[in-house]
Amino acid sequence: MIFSYGYKPSPIIRSRARERMNELTFGVELEVDNGPAPACEPTTDRINELTDRVYCKHDGSLTTGFEIVSHPGTLAHHMYEMPWRGICAKAKKAGFTSHDAGTCGLHIHVGRAQMGADDDEREMVARKIIVIVNRYWTELTRYTRRRSAQLNRWAAINPIPGYALDTEITDEWARSHIRVHNTHSDRYHAINCENEATIEFRIFRGTLKRDTLIAALQLVWNIVNYAMSHTWDEIQHSAWIDVAQYKHWNENDAYLALRGLAAPCPPAYNTQRTPNFGGRDGINGAR
Repeated sequence: MIFSYGYKPSPIIRSRARERMNELTFGVELEVDNGPAPACEPTTDRINELTDRVYCKHDGSLTTGFEIVSHPGTLAHHMYEMPWRGICAKAKKAGFTSHDAGTCGLHIHVGRAQMGADDDEREMVARKIIVIVNRYWTELTRYTRRRSAQLNRWAAINPIPGYALDTEITDEWARSHIRVHNTHSDRYHAINCENEATIEFRIFRGTLKRDTLIAALQLVWNIVNYAMSHTWDEIQHSAWIDVAQYKHWNENDAYLALRGLAAPCPPAYNTQRTPNFGGRDGINGAR
């Protein structure tokens, strides 16, 4: 079944056993397109037979496709319990694409509730995230696989009046220069703050490779946790790799290396299963 674009059920948050109550939660919106129109409904039915953790919606930006939306869950839930490999396989088998379609995005929502102890702290973390994304826009653009025209249309860099790489940022400066309130004025920015309960990373190009999707979630986990645990001064003196590999994850480390954005994976990670970024729905590997 494909619901209307405005369909929004009450979120059911999932985590793994023994995870902390304050773990970050992530919701995924994965767009697929360019499949045979008669296959849309049957494909969504097959996906829903696989799991009740996602639902499918219409999206006006797609030609003959749909959007796969997950309920929120922790990173560990998405990595070990969500059947993303099976979901992607069913969409591919039916003839749909995501990266190759050129119309599709992979959007990741991060729950605000776990980003700080109160509203002021959570909003300051959101401001730090926006600065980190601005600071490393070149590297992130390469990571996301999106063309500049796609980013400018659907996920433009968040404007920060008066900001430069050497700007000395304080909490007071950030409050007056970086907007993170849900004013419903424009959601088509790299970091969309128009939702009351989440902030949305809109930068990633769609993919039907499970390991690419998981790598994106891991990178977002790293960015948000780096923002939560570092001061403005530390952020302003950081390097890309400090943020991108704040914690080592197998899929993210391998993807960063493949895209030329990090040193090769540490030996301990090379002994694990090799992430799969190649094959269908992509060209020359990392999709």
